[in-house]
Amino acid sequence: MEKKQKNKHEEVIRLLKKQQIRDVKELDSYKLSICHPCSAGIDLGSREIYVALTPGIAAEMGLPIVHVFSTFTSGLLACSDLLINCGITTVAMESTSVYWTTIHSILESSGIEVCLVNPKKFRMVPGRKTDILDCQWLQTLHLYGLLRGSFHPEEQISKLRSYMRERDRIIKNRSRYIQRMQKAFFKKLKILLCIISNIWPIEGSF
Repeated sequence: MEKKQKNKHEEVIRLLKKQQIRDVKELDSYKLSICHPCSAGIDLGSREIYVALTPGIAAEMGLPIVHVFSTFTSGLLACSDLLINCGITTVAMESTSVYWTTIHSILESSGIEVCLVNPKKFRMVPGRKTDILDCQWLQTLHLYGLLRGSFHPEEQISKLRSYMRERDRIIKNRSRYIQRMQKAFFKKLKILLCIISNIWPIEGSF
C-alpha cells in the first residue's frame, strides 16, 4: 500500500512539472495520502498577505478558508495568532523578494515550521490568476507533501551570513567610495590632490 502511494505521489509530481495538473480539484482527485494535515499556504505581497487554512480545520472552527492580513507588524502578528489558534504546525510560502523575511521570522519564533518555496518553480504551475487561488494552491501542494523547501539556515547563521555579504559588498565597492571622496575633496580643496596622492590609508600618502 505504501509503495502504491509512493508511486502515485511520484506520478503527480511528474504531471505537475509538465503542467498537466492545473487546479486544486484536479489535484484532489488523485486522492494522495496527506502528509501535513495541519498546514497552511501563504501568498505574499508588498501590502497584503493571503493565508489559506486547511479546509477541514477551517470548517471545524467555523472560519473562512482564506484570510487577508496587512504587511504591517500588527497584521503579521495577527496572522501568526490565527495560525496558532487553528493548530497550524507548518506553513508553505514563496521566497518572494524580501517580503518573506519578516513573516518567516515571526512564524519561526512562534514554533511554526516554514517551508520556503522557490518562486520560479512555483510559477511554472499554470491556472492561478489571483492571490486567493495562489495561497490555496500552495496549501494543497503542501498538504500532500508535494513541495520541496529551500534551504534556510538558523537565525544566528543567517545574521552572520548577512554581515559577511554586507562586508563583501563594501569591499567590492571601496574603489567607488574612494573616487567619490577624492571628487568631494577636489571640489572643496583643489590643491589637496597635489599634496595627498592616496586618501585610503588613515594617514594618507604624501
